[in-house]
Amino acid sequence: MIMFAIGFAGLLMAYQSTRYAYKPRSAFMWLLTGTMLLVVAYIYTEFIILAKLTTTDRSFGLVATEDKCSNKDAVASFFLPRSIFHA
Repeated sequence: MIMFAIGFAGLLMAYQSTRYAYKPRSAFMWLLTGTMLLVVAYIYTEFIILAKLTTTDRSFGLVATEDKCSNKDAVASFFLPRSIFHA
């Protein structure tokens, strides 16, 4: 949700740049900042979606386990930190 808020703020800043038609430098800075926020929000949103869809041990440096355990322990043991000695 934070990334969507950053993207929306980028859109608002790009819109705000149209109000500075007689100040080209201010308009360019507003547009540049808004575009950068949009690009950052898009890249991080794509990264988060990709990280949630992949089940490899490269996502966020965590390893998904397939242990048969009770529902109580399932949430706690789903992601375990990767060991230094893990091959």
